Amino acid sequence: MTSTVWIIAAAAITALIGLLAVLRRSGSGAKGLSLPTDWSLTQRAIFTAEERTLFRLLRTALPHHTVLAKLPLVRFCQPIDRKELREWFDLLSPIHVSFVVCAENGRVLAALDIERADRPPSRRVATIKQSALTSCRIRYVKCRADQLPSVAELQLLVPNQGETARPVVPSNLHDPRTPAPPHSTLAHTMRSRGNAPAWRDSRYMN
Repeated sequence: MTSTVWIIAAAAITALIGLLAVLRRSGSGAKGLSLPTDWSLTQRAIFTAEERTLFRLLRTALPHHTVLAKLPLVRFCQPIDRKELREWFDLLSPIHVSFVVCAENGRVLAALDIERADRPPSRRVATIKQSALTSCRIRYVKCRADQLPSVAELQLLVPNQGETARPVVPSNLHDPRTPAPPHSTLAHTMRSRGNAPAWRDSRYMN
């Protein structure tokens, strides 16, 4: 009887040790692969040529605002219910926008994307961006890489911007001194030029 008890106990201990070993291996695997010994990496430019141009235009048009680049949606969108944090993080973390325009307090006022004809975004990604930014009350604008907006059009992104905040605009850009009608949108401005719209505006006004 005693030997049987010891056999059962030894079997239980062996099984427990095996289980702990499996859990330890799975836990270490979840942390990722081992670090490489050869870091064969090189620096990569943050901006494409079109993004670099649009960044300069945004800085000129909105000198009293902060312009950030390549920001993931999870950096400025969060779930109302904290219990849903993981599923929203998994959905939004792989997706970013080209630029965001922020107020001094860090609140995002507008988001912009540059779209290339040879690399259109997937319908799923486009739907996620539009839905998330609309829900967060952030104006969302898309522009074509081959027809970027003027300084005056970019100033329409931020509502109620006073004339004193408007910078001096180089002569080769559209003159912003002509007042825009109330509630103008970038898409409306493009249509008023008589051209096919290069912009697609969510039309959400803060």
